[in-house]
Amino acid sequence: MSDLFLQYKLERENVQNIQVDGAFITYKMLKEYCYIEDVYCVPELRDSGIAHELSAKVEVIAKKAGHIKMLGSVDTSAKNPEQGLRACFNDNYKILKIEGSVIWLYKELK
Repeated sequence: MSDLFLQYKLERENVQNIQVDGAFITYKMLKEYCYIEDVYCVPELRDSGIAHELSAKVEVIAKKAGHIKMLGSVDTSAKNPEQGLRACFNDNYKILKIEGSVIWLYKELK
């Protein structure tokens, strides 16, 4: 995602982001949850643990903001949804609900 698009998301929707070489995560603080909107890693960094590291950074930010729950989603109609589900389950997310093709997942912060 370009820096310009990430700036647009911040200005328009208050979606924050963390970027590192080859990967980014976007997230938004909601009333009850900190919602991880997107995580992207270039193909050669997948399965390197970078997505988990980015998610952990967002969890620290969420805790500092007073949140006790994380929220994520996987759209099963998107390309390779099993990768996103695997990452969520590996990070101890649980299924909250299923709406159409979207699986909503949550995690309690400790």
